[in-house]
Amino acid sequence: TDDTFVLVAAFQHPDVMDLEPRERVAEAMARAGSSISVTSLTDLVAFLAGSYSSIPVVQAFCQFAAIGVSLTFFMQITSFAVAMYLAGEREQKEKLDVFCCVTASNPDKKLVGKGDFARDSPEILTRFLRDTYTPRLLSVPGKIIAVSLGVGLLALGIWACTQVEVDFQFKWFVPEDSYYQDTLKIEERYWGASEMPVSIYTFEGEYSSEIAQTQYSRMTTALDNNERLVLDSCINWWPNFVAFAETNATASMRTVDGQRIVSSSDFDATLLKFYNSNDGAAYTAYLTFTSDDQLRLSQIRCLDDGDKDGIPYRTEQMDEMRNIADICSAVDAVAFGPWYWNYDAHKIFLREIVINLAIALSGVFVIVTLMMGSLVPSLIVTTMLIIIDIEVLGSIYLAGDYFNTVTGINLVLAVGLSVDAVAHITHSFLAHDGTGNERAAQAVTEIGRSVFNGAMSTMIVLIPLVGARTYVFQVFFRTYVAIIGFSAFNGLVVLPVILSMVQPTSFNTIRNKLGMAEQGHSEKDAQSAIESANTDHQPEKRVVLMTTSI
Repeated sequence: TDDTFVLVAAFQHPDVMDLEPRERVAEAMARAGSSISVTSLTDLVAFLAGSYSSIPVVQAFCQFAAIGVSLTFFMQITSFAVAMYLAGEREQKEKLDVFCCVTASNPDKKLVGKGDFARDSPEILTRFLRDTYTPRLLSVPGKIIAVSLGVGLLALGIWACTQVEVDFQFKWFVPEDSYYQDTLKIEERYWGASEMPVSIYTFEGEYSSEIAQTQYSRMTTALDNNERLVLDSCINWWPNFVAFAETNATASMRTVDGQRIVSSSDFDATLLKFYNSNDGAAYTAYLTFTSDDQLRLSQIRCLDDGDKDGIPYRTEQMDEMRNIADICSAVDAVAFGPWYWNYDAHKIFLREIVINLAIALSGVFVIVTLMMGSLVPSLIVTTMLIIIDIEVLGSIYLAGDYFNTVTGINLVLAVGLSVDAVAHITHSFLAHDGTGNERAAQAVTEIGRSVFNGAMSTMIVLIPLVGARTYVFQVFFRTYVAIIGFSAFNGLVVLPVILSMVQPTSFNTIRNKLGMAEQGHSEKDAQSAIESANTDHQPEKRVVLMTTSI
């Protein structure tokens, strides 16, 4: 929404209000076009970076976001430009905005308050930013307070980042008022819902071989000694099979590396007898044979304990079971649990998020450098985005949430969302000349209203999520509020102060250095040129001066 408000602000600027609708739209697009191009392109790059993630949910989300940004920008420079032109024609014909077919009896009369509407006067928020806010913000005490607040908030964010934990639980995704949520609570209370089933599968191989039997026996011993499993929870056919073979007079037994095994020549026949006996009846669902009565597949079922919950402990359980399965490599033993996909995702999740953020920030840095023509503003924009991301990540801990795929997606999204406010203010600062305070004041006065309106409109859109009962939407609401809040704070409070002190080179100065001074016009010069051209009675000579950023 920021870009749309920037276009509207340029369209409603007092010095273009008296232009013909066509020239008015052209001037608005010329003034705001480069700014919205910067933010849209940086948004696109940030989301495209996330689309290269190896985590499918992050990849899909960023792909859709990139498509959304592209379509939004296209609509802004096409359909929305037409809408502004039609609005300009309506105003020129003195038609009402809501009832556009009705002519106003007194178009200059205020709808709220007394007196007439002054077309050349800024609206109330712009006047507040110009006359009240920026003079106080850019005063010495104001800068000290702004920098102190910024540093304090950043320090709190850094500390909170060190405290946030990684966790993800299935029950969070069940709505709070769902009957299934009640079921989960009852199960956890009486039967220990935290206990997770896990199995070790073995596949085709020479089960009768000495090495396979030895490894299987050692794997069984390791399972018995695994303290992360529920005691005596494993359904394992191997110990009972060995005990059956010991009592079977026809089976020849051997001891290899301290493990009791059946001789290879007797293994298949003895196992088949065990399978068909009363001793083996409990394991028929866990053994599969080939057509020639040789063991093909086997399964050992266990329960991971619930002494601790959360992703880190579950990941440790998974890794330990996989290490145990690796003991029996002769028959390709594999450990698997229904939630292993989730634990695997979170093992690489932090690394993936860091890589995606790094790519997104690098892309933003390159785009801003190319579009703004200077390294200093690019460094400022990128640094502000890093600060905002740190504060957003810290807010995850302060809100009582955990770092997982849901919150991580929002963290990647924060780069694309927060770049608008930061880039708009920086671009406007570079478009003006003067002292640092003068340029910062002009930037906040011109763009501050659009940034504020964009933040407020987004907050309003989020209001329906206040009562959300689903974890995804609850986290989405809290994180989005943090993103919008920190972006607005840093863009309207901290960034203007930093720009006023650092004072990156303006566009006009760059033009002068490149010998392009004749292209650098102030808004007043642009307006004079338009008015001069529009007084010509020959239609084909009517021109509009479009200022560019470089």
